[in-house]
Amino acid sequence: HPFPIIYVIQIGNLQTFPDILKQILESPKVIKVGRSIISADVKKLVKWKCNIPRNTCVKIEKLAKQVLGLPGNLSLKAYCEKILLRTLEKDGLQRKSNWKTPLSQIQIAYAARDAWASILIYNKLMAIKSEKEKDPHYVYQDTMEDNFTDYSPSLTSDEISPPLLSNVDESPSPPIDPGDI
Repeated sequence: HPFPIIYVIQIGNLQTFPDILKQILESPKVIKVGRSIISADVKKLVKWKCNIPRNTCVKIEKLAKQVLGLPGNLSLKAYCEKILLRTLEKDGLQRKSNWKTPLSQIQIAYAARDAWASILIYNKLMAIKSEKEKDPHYVYQDTMEDNFTDYSPSLTSDEISPPLLSNVDESPSPPIDPGDI
């Protein structure tokens, strides 16, 4: 199957925190990737007494600054445009909707797209970083046009577009086997 399995787990309303999820999050073998991951996501897990190793959390904005010199204050959508050369559909109504009630299918798709986009960006940045380490004179050249509306395909609310995946050289890590943690 060419697409990864992405689990969207709404933890805000849980009475108890699943042990397997805590083991995955606390594992030093599992890299956690996202935009503002420490300030936005990891801090929310404090109430569940998750001891997530900070060195396993990769802030997209920090990596993008280190590898490409991009500003650290860009949105995930902007990082997609600049690094993946693709648009990421971001519906402002969904972003501002109530995420504390049971999630709608649209909210689940929104969260899954953000997670998948973060993985793709991380993989692309790590590939560029690797090339730079091999060749100090390596220069990343994107072919981004000034007109973002020409981008096709995009990550939409209906699905993650397969051509986007075929344009990315790096594939995400295989699914996590709890026995490996």
